[in-house]
Amino acid sequence: AAVAALASADDPAVALVELCDENGLLIRRSQWRKLVSPYQGQLAARWNDFLRQRHGNTETLRTHWTNFRGEQALRPDESLERGTVELPAMELGELNDSPYAASVRSPVRKNEGALFAWEVQRQYFREMKRHLRGLGVSVPLTAVVSNHQIPDLKSVADELDFIGSNYYQDHPSWPAGKDWTLPAYFRGENPLTNEDEFGFAPWVALSRLAGKPLVVREWGYCWPNRYRSAGIVEATAYGLLQDLDALLLFTYGTEPSPNPVGYFDVHADPARWSLVGACATTFLRQDVSAARHSADLCYSHVDTFYYFRYHNPLYRLAWVTRTQNRLYDDELTTGSGLSIASGRSGAGRLHGSGRLLYATGRSLDLADSAR
Repeated sequence: AAVAALASADDPAVALVELCDENGLLIRRSQWRKLVSPYQGQLAARWNDFLRQRHGNTETLRTHWTNFRGEQALRPDESLERGTVELPAMELGELNDSPYAASVRSPVRKNEGALFAWEVQRQYFREMKRHLRGLGVSVPLTAVVSNHQIPDLKSVADELDFIGSNYYQDHPSWPAGKDWTLPAYFRGENPLTNEDEFGFAPWVALSRLAGKPLVVREWGYCWPNRYRSAGIVEATAYGLLQDLDALLLFTYGTEPSPNPVGYFDVHADPARWSLVGACATTFLRQDVSAARHSADLCYSHVDTFYYFRYHNPLYRLAWVTRTQNRLYDDELTTGSGLSIASGRSGAGRLHGSGRLLYATGRSLDLADSAR
């Protein structure tokens, strides 16, 4: 007898739904100023509407975009009334970049660009969630954006059910313009000797926002790295220490045998596949206890949208304790555990016990004003 096909919303095999993977306004920030028509015009118009709602008119915007040294980010030919304020060049800055190197790269324009991207994505995620729930989709929803930009992660956390993160050790790399073609290049390093903030535990911690479940929904230690089997064990152990909600290994593999072992496919690779069953059992039984103590990296509103590199050595704490980001507006009363100021600005106040001040040398707000 014929069996009626289940709608995807009713299929018990569908556990999670993602609205996108490695996409969004901030992960694709380099494309803002070079989209094809009509998308370029639409994005620019929406940017000007956003600024108009925040500042009202050109003169108010000019005042806000003038720093304490009198340097202006708004060019004389730009006008909110005419809708000609240019989109920012959203390059993630470094700590000691020249504050006003160029108009479209000035900190205040990029900071407002981060606010703009967060707001647009929030609205999109809210609309998509409402639509999918209306179709009867009941499973948890997420969107996978950049794992290392706090405004991007915040847009997901504000609207969707969990944060999805990706992690790769020794992902293949290629010369510019020759992606996914041979030759490919690898570093060949042993992940167990990597103690910096780009290892599994610190990278995952950077993706974590307090109060939101975290699923590492795509991860792998890539062939031909000779230490890839150790990585399977490392991710299992630190996933448990960090009390992650799920680890989804990428990927079992789809190529027919006897295809050679692939960068990511594990089904034909004894160095990885032979450990999957044991490590899955270890994870599900929670054979490694979650960390007894926690460290919160506390980001004020200014810190969250101050658009320079979010990675910093503090995330190395994840090698020894549960580590996460905690976002707040202007003031935060801390609880148990260690609460560390992010060090990105002089804004925000922490009250309570277990506080640690960390400073990276700058004390500026979103408009590059003295604090």
